[in-house]
Amino acid sequence: MAILLNGKHKGVQVWYDSLKTIDEILDIRLLDNIGNPDEIDFIISWGFKKGFFDQFKNLQVICSVGAGIDHILRDDSIKDEIKIVKIVDDKLTNSMWEYCLSAVTNYVMRFDIYEKQQKQNLWKPYFPKSFSNTTIGVVGIGSIGGEVARNFTRLGFNVKGYANSKKNLEGVDTYSKVDGIDSFLEDVDIVIGILPLTPDTKEFYNKKFFNSMKKGSVLINVGRGAQIQEDDLIKSLANNHLRGAMLDVFKKEPLPEDSPLWDHPKTNITPHIASITNAKSVAPQIIENYNNMIKRNPLNNL
Repeated sequence: MAILLNGKHKGVQVWYDSLKTIDEILDIRLLDNIGNPDEIDFIISWGFKKGFFDQFKNLQVICSVGAGIDHILRDDSIKDEIKIVKIVDDKLTNSMWEYCLSAVTNYVMRFDIYEKQQKQNLWKPYFPKSFSNTTIGVVGIGSIGGEVARNFTRLGFNVKGYANSKKNLEGVDTYSKVDGIDSFLEDVDIVIGILPLTPDTKEFYNKKFFNSMKKGSVLINVGRGAQIQEDDLIKSLANNHLRGAMLDVFKKEPLPEDSPLWDHPKTNITPHIASITNAKSVAPQIIENYNNMIKRNPLNNL
């Protein structure tokens, strides 16, 4: 029985050390030294090519290194009996919240406008919009999105939340597919996308969505890059319907050097850093799930 860390980046060693600190006798293997693949029954996985898991005949569990599992579910070659678990961690949620708060503040205080004016040597003050006069719409109010929405209400923002089915969140005006996206977007100043990627959410943010957004509003996307129809977004920015977009995730990552999003004057680009899993923080829950698998106990965070 062995655990495989399926990743090639420099941070893999930190994950290895964090797991070994908890249980030094664990058989943990890296991609450059898998050994006998039949001995691998638990894989901690980042990105992978379709069919990668087929070589592991005794694989029982795949553990995502983040809160999402959509990148794993896209591989339809994974056997049905293999369990897929995710990470649930307060630090992951806090990281997402801090990113969203920083992004929202950037627009509420009009820092995006002042950045452009500085390049023009232009002194032109604007009154910032108060938190209480700003409406935020969070698209995707699951465990992370719901906490982000609640945190904004605590700061005095008007907050709306959108999900497939109706949800109740204290202080948040919630909408669902039954209510329609138009009614949700009607008075929203800043849209924050925290959706998981599913067939229904692919290119969710498209021409129709952007046209329904309030003129002069802003999109912040920290969900999945494939949810944005990028050409439609660029057109909505170019015709001044949208004031700006802050994007942390993209259809193709790293974002290609020739992408028009890089140089667009109304976009802010960050390299998928809104919510980064802390290996030391989540190592205990991974080991717990590994032991649950061995003892045939129920797995956490399925």
